Amino acid sequence: MVKKWVIPSAVFAVMTFGSVAFAHYSLAPDGAMEAPNSIKYTYALPSGSDISSIPTSWRSAIANATSPWESATGNAVAISESTSSTLKNRIYRTNLGSLVGETLRADYDGDDIIDGFHVRYNSGYSYYTDGKQYDVETTALHEWGHVLGLDHVFSYTSHVMYDGYTGVKRLLHSHDIEGINAMYSAN
Repeated sequence: MVKKWVIPSAVFAVMTFGSVAFAHYSLAPDGAMEAPNSIKYTYALPSGSDISSIPTSWRSAIANATSPWESATGNAVAISESTSSTLKNRIYRTNLGSLVGETLRADYDGDDIIDGFHVRYNSGYSYYTDGKQYDVETTALHEWGHVLGLDHVFSYTSHVMYDGYTGVKRLLHSHDIEGINAMYSAN
């Protein structure tokens, strides 16, 4: 059974014509087209012993998952951890039923540009940092795509943004890169 990720939004297919029949990526419909040429996100990980806290052993895997997106955009995108307790951008665990992970995006300042997020791991699953199912870095790589504005693809299981967990992925597919570069300048 393929486990599902979700971004709460309707599916929005991006069609292009020319030498390529259509784009093999999908942009989230909730403001992704308003993305600036570059963006910097910082996030906080809750600490403590409650179910929502992120284990210390996950920190490097979550951070490692930002690099492919940053590289793909020529560093037009930057994502880093902060120890600030006042940040609205959070990564935490909660019960998500059958979902592996979920990203909630927000427009905190009301300017029609997505400027905040919550990434949630399912507290009902066991995650690993050594390439076993369910892999922390693979889940983070997928959820960072949502944070940056990509939606799910449904036809290509090799894509990071595929609508289901299909095993460990550490690199972006060329179509994931096309999608992120449709929004953020590589220069």
